[in-house]
Amino acid sequence: MSIARYLDMSGSAVGRFLSSFGYVLTTLAVYLVVCLITLLGLTMGLPREEGPSFIAYAIATGGDPFNFSELAQPHPLLWVWILIVHVLSWLIVPVLAATAIDAAYRKWEERREELEVELQSEMCGVIERQLGLGKEEADLIAAQLLHANKRLAIKRRRQ
Repeated sequence: MSIARYLDMSGSAVGRFLSSFGYVLTTLAVYLVVCLITLLGLTMGLPREEGPSFIAYAIATGGDPFNFSELAQPHPLLWVWILIVHVLSWLIVPVLAATAIDAAYRKWEERREELEVELQSEMCGVIERQLGLGKEEADLIAAQLLHANKRLAIKRRRQ
C-alpha cells in the first residue's frame, strides 16, 4: 500500500470525525485544555517578569515561537511543548473553522431537503384536489415541476 493511500484513508477518517459539529466542539475544547496546560506550564516554569501569559497567548494564537527562543536554553522541555502547541495552533484552528462551516452547511442542506420534501407533498395535495388525480400521478407531476424549477434556477445562475 502506498503512502498516498494511507494519507487519503487517514484524511477521510479525520474528515468523518470532524464532520459533526459536536466533534468540532470537542476538539476545540481539547485544544483549549492544551492551551491552559501551556499557560500553567509557562507560569510555573518562568518568572513573572518574562510574561508567561503573553507567551501562552502568542503561541496559542499561532505566534512565532522563535520570538521566545531564549526559553530553549534553560527550559528545553518547555520549548518543545511550545513548538508542539504552535504546530497545533496552525493545524487545528483553521481545520476547526472549516469543519464548523462545513457542519453548518450540512445542517442547512438537510433543512433544505426537508423543505423540498414538504413542498413536494403540499404540491401533490394541491394537484390532487384541483385536478382530481390520484396520489401517484399528482406526486409524479409535483416531482417533475420541482425538477424543472431546479433546472431553471441552475440556468439562471449560469447566465
